[in-house]
Amino acid sequence: MNREERCPAGAGAYTMREGDTPAAVAARYGVSEANLRDINPGKSFAAGEEICVPAFRCPEGRLYIVRRGDTFTSIAAAYGIPVAALARANPFVEPDAIAVGQVLCVPAPQEAEGEVSAAQADECPEGYERGEVQEGESYADLLVRTDTPYLAFRLANPGLLPGRLRAGQTFCAPPAGMLPGSPLCARWTTVREGEDLAALAARSGVSVGALLRRNPALAPSEFTAGRIVFTG
Repeated sequence: MNREERCPAGAGAYTMREGDTPAAVAARYGVSEANLRDINPGKSFAAGEEICVPAFRCPEGRLYIVRRGDTFTSIAAAYGIPVAALARANPFVEPDAIAVGQVLCVPAPQEAEGEVSAAQADECPEGYERGEVQEGESYADLLVRTDTPYLAFRLANPGLLPGRLRAGQTFCAPPAGMLPGSPLCARWTTVREGEDLAALAARSGVSVGALLRRNPALAPSEFTAGRIVFTG
């Protein structure tokens, strides 16, 4: 078994070094100390100890490792939150295909109660088009109708669950060219004519490295004029 296999899906292995603290390691990888402790129960975080570092953040919530027999419904019920809120917090996860050992973000009950999707509020971000699920339409039908990549549509509509569509539900169709980025990225921009990575990063107030991390499907050469990219 290699080092990565000792950690649940959605986390990577890290060996504590002399002088490391949980807070310092969490800050280094852009996660909260609480989330780091969530997936390392019983660990002392001493130098030389191998720990698991989550690959994503779960702001104001906790991380949960899926156990045998778990479902989205049972996990949501255990934490007293709606299934749709759990789906919104995990837009890259298939609700009906979770695996034992997978890491999920469970939002705090008060946060889940206050969440309303843009489509439900009859509003969509600028550049998005609001639509409505028709009788008998499947998730695939929506993707075909809006000509949208699966992950881009999931990120734009995390509360709209595949396999559980109802006629009359609203959605926001992302602009053409939208590519999936980090589930934590809520801001995006269009690359301007003559703009290179450095100029785009400066205009967006982020580093070149951050731009590349937030757009994992794009090679540096693909940040071309007219391309929609995530900035934060």
